[in-house]
Amino acid sequence: MPMRRKTRKVRRKRSKSRKVKTVKAVKVKASTMRKHARKHTKRHMKHMKKMMKKGYSFKKAHRSAMRKVGK
Repeated sequence: MPMRRKTRKVRRKRSKSRKVKTVKAVKVKASTMRKHARKHTKRHMKHMKKMMKKGYSFKKAHRSAMRKVGK
């Protein structure tokens, strides 16, 4: 049986400058947000607004707010 060479993985160095992804904020009608705000707390709405500015959709921002902040 032939002997196998031991090999090791070499890690590549990462470049210092990384490309930053630009995210487009989601546009939602103000009336939609006002209707939504009637049923939810200010904290919930603040969290949603922050998430939507990051580029999350209304639905994903709402789910995140419900899980982290609550109603």
